[in-house]
Amino acid sequence: MFSLATLSKLIPFRDYVYAGVAIAAVIFYNVHVHNLEVHYAAKQVAAVKTAVTDASNALIASAAKEMNAQAARYAANLKQVNETYANQSHLDAVNHAADLQRLRQLASAGNGGESRALQGPAGPGSPTDPGRSSLIGLGYVSAELAGSLRDAREDLGKCYAERDSVTGK
Repeated sequence: MFSLATLSKLIPFRDYVYAGVAIAAVIFYNVHVHNLEVHYAAKQVAAVKTAVTDASNALIASAAKEMNAQAARYAANLKQVNETYANQSHLDAVNHAADLQRLRQLASAGNGGESRALQGPAGPGSPTDPGRSSLIGLGYVSAELAGSLRDAREDLGKCYAERDSVTGK
């Protein structure tokens, strides 16, 4: 029969070995390229995540800075408005008192020193004597208007205080 040497010549072992080495080289190359692509993709994803995080942090910091600046501007504006309101209220009260005093002086000079309607704060009734001068009637109306204005200012101050307590300012 055939000997082993003859049999080895009939079966092309050397070709199978070359084919196996070629297939192994192709497989190694494909695996190596795949790993390179995976690592490159991971590197790119990490770079994108880092860029997004940095941009988000920068935007958040910028927004916080702008919010703080707006809050400071609002606080300064509110302080100025409150100071202006307080000054104006004080000036109005002083002017009101001076006007009432002048009206009382005019009324007392015109009626011999008698003016019940202008002696105190504005009352609910009107002067009882319909024959008095029109100056007393004007003084009574002025006192009523001044009292109403004072009440309106107090109500406005309460409204501001309530608004500030609700908004936390």
